[in-house]
Amino acid sequence: MLRYLPPRERVRAPLILAVVLAAACDSDASHRVTGPSRHAAGAQGIADEGAVDPALLDSLTAATSAVPDTGVPIATIRFTLGTLPALRFQMPVGSTQQFSAAAYDSAGRLIPSRRVVLQSVRPAVLSLDASGGAVALAPGYALLSATAGSKTEWVQFQTVEAAAAPIVTQTGSVDTVGAVRVAVRRFDGRTGAVAVGTGIPLAPGALRAGNLAGVRLTLQGGGAAPRAGGLSAEVPIAVTALAGRHPDGSLRAILVQFQAGTLGASDVVPGWLALGTRAGNTPRPASATIAPVAPSTVPDAALLPTDPAYLVATDIVGPARTTAASAALGTAFRGYEDRFAPAEARHWAAEGANWVFNYYDRALLYYAAWARTGNATFWHRGTQMAVNYRRDYLEANAYGSSAHWSQLEGVEKHYLLTGDEASRTAVARVAHVLRGYQPRLSDPNFVDPRVVARVIQGTLLAWRLAEGAPFAASVPVVDLRAQLDDQINKLVAYQQPNGRFPTNLGTCGGQQAYMAGLLGETITEVHRYYRADARLVTTLQRSADYLWNTQWIPGEASFRLADWGCAGMAASTPSPDLSGLIVHAYAYLARVTGDAKYRTQGDAIFAGMSRAYLEGSKQFTQSYATAYRYVGDR
Repeated sequence: MLRYLPPRERVRAPLILAVVLAAACDSDASHRVTGPSRHAAGAQGIADEGAVDPALLDSLTAATSAVPDTGVPIATIRFTLGTLPALRFQMPVGSTQQFSAAAYDSAGRLIPSRRVVLQSVRPAVLSLDASGGAVALAPGYALLSATAGSKTEWVQFQTVEAAAAPIVTQTGSVDTVGAVRVAVRRFDGRTGAVAVGTGIPLAPGALRAGNLAGVRLTLQGGGAAPRAGGLSAEVPIAVTALAGRHPDGSLRAILVQFQAGTLGASDVVPGWLALGTRAGNTPRPASATIAPVAPSTVPDAALLPTDPAYLVATDIVGPARTTAASAALGTAFRGYEDRFAPAEARHWAAEGANWVFNYYDRALLYYAAWARTGNATFWHRGTQMAVNYRRDYLEANAYGSSAHWSQLEGVEKHYLLTGDEASRTAVARVAHVLRGYQPRLSDPNFVDPRVVARVIQGTLLAWRLAEGAPFAASVPVVDLRAQLDDQINKLVAYQQPNGRFPTNLGTCGGQQAYMAGLLGETITEVHRYYRADARLVTTLQRSADYLWNTQWIPGEASFRLADWGCAGMAASTPSPDLSGLIVHAYAYLARVTGDAKYRTQGDAIFAGMSRAYLEGSKQFTQSYATAYRYVGDR
C-alpha cells in the first residue's frame, strides 16, 4: 500500500546506482556535472521499505543528478520499460528487465542530444547495472527517476511475489508529497467517454483560493484513456473554489473537472491530486488547464479521495474517526460498526434513495459512511438521497419545509461534494423559511427543542456556505451573523434553570429526550464553527445533566422518550435507538470542559445503542446519522 513518507525517514540502502543513458549510448562519466537535485520531491512522493531521505539524495547530486543542457527545451522524459506490459507495471522478485529513458520536445520528437540520468533509488529492492539492466531483489516498491537538465520524471512500481494484485504506479513532474490519493470510477454503468466532476473536500489549512493554479491531477493512463494499472500522466483539469471556508479561512472544498476519453463501467483508476502547497510543485501549465463547465447533480463519474484517514481529517462530516479506528476502541464501538453493514444493506434494498426515508438525514448518514470507510458506493447513495430530497421535497414545496422535515446537512454536503449550486441555494432558502420561527424562538407555546435546533442549524449552514461567492438572486439578502447572534440569545433564554428545554406542544411543559439531543448537536456545531461562546457550553452542560439525571434508565441503558409535564401521565418507555441523536454532546462536553464524567456517561449511552431497533427505517437513521461524532470527539 502506498503511504506518505515521514519527514525524517532514512534510506536503508547505502547508495544510489545511476547510469547515464543517451540515444548514442554514450555513458562517459565526464558528461556528469553538478546541479540542483529534483529527485527529492519525486522520491518523497512514494514511500515503503527503504524510503529515501531527501538530504541523502541531495548529497549525491554531484555524481548523479544532472547532465549538460544543450538548449533544446524538454517537454517530457519517457521511460522504456523493457518487456513489462505498458499498463500493468509489476516485476516478480528474481526477474530482470532492461530500462532506458529519453527526452522529447513539445512536438513529441526525440531529442538525441539530451543525455538522461536514470537512477534506482532503492537498490535493495531493485538493482540497476551500467547498461540499464535491472533485477528485482526483494518485495517492495522500486523507484526510478530520470533527469535531463532541469527536467525530472519518475516511475514507481512494485516488486512482488508471484501472485500479487496490481497497484498504483506513478510518473510525472508533479510533486505528490502530501497529495491526495484519488480514484476515478463511474456510476452510470456505461463504457466510453464521460465527463468527470467532483467536489474534493480539503483539510483545514490545505489550500487557499489564491493557490488553485498549483492543483494538479495525475491518473494511470492519463485523462484521454485512464485505466487501472499503468504509468500515470497529468490530466488537464478545471479547478474551481467552492463557497465556504474553514475557520482559518482556507477552502473547505474545490470542484475538479475533466473529460475522460474512455472509462469502463467497472474501472477504478487511481491517481494523485497535488494541492500545490509545496515549493516543488510548479503551477499547472496551460496544456493541463481546461475551462470549467456546469457541475452535475448526480455525476455519471466521480474523482474521489480513497483514504478514509484523509477524508475524516477534512472535517467534511464533522468530527469523526475511520471505522477501523472506531472499532479498535473496544467491544461497544466494534459492535456499532459491525451492525451497520447488514442494516444498511437491508434498508437500501427496500428503500433506496426515496426521499421519504431521509428522515433524520440519511443523506448525511451515507456521506459519513463514505468518509469513514472510503467506500465510494456510500458517496453515490448519499448523493442520490440528497438530490431526491432536495428536488422532490424542498424544491417541490418552494423550500417551505417544516422544521421536523428540515434535513439540511446532507444537502450542504452535496454542494461541497459536487459543486451543485442548487443545493447551496436550497440550504439558504430553507434557512430563510425557518427563520419565521425566530421572533418567538424562546416561547414554549410556539416551539419545541427540535424546532429551535433546525432554525439555528439552517442559519449556521447558510452562514458557513456564504463566504466565497454570493448566493443566487432568489435567496433573500440578510445579515446571517446578526441572525445567529439573535438565535443564540433566544436559545439561552429558552432553557429553564434546571436544564430542561420545555414545550407545551404535546408534553405539557415537558421535554422529549431526542429533541433535546438534536438541539445539543446544533449547539456543538455553533460552538465549534461559529463562536466559542461560554454560554453555549453552560447551556449544553445543563441539558446533558438534566437528561442524565431525569431521563436516563440505567437498567435499560437508554433514555426515556420524554419527561411528561402532565399530571397523571405514565412514564414513557425506554428508546435506545434515540440515543444516537443524543450521545455526541457528552463527548464534546468532555473535550471542552475536561470533565471526565461526560465521557463515562457517554460510553454508557453509546454501549446502550446495541439495543437499538435497526429494522425500523427512522430508527436506523437515528442510530447512525450523527452518533459517529461521539467517537470523533471522544
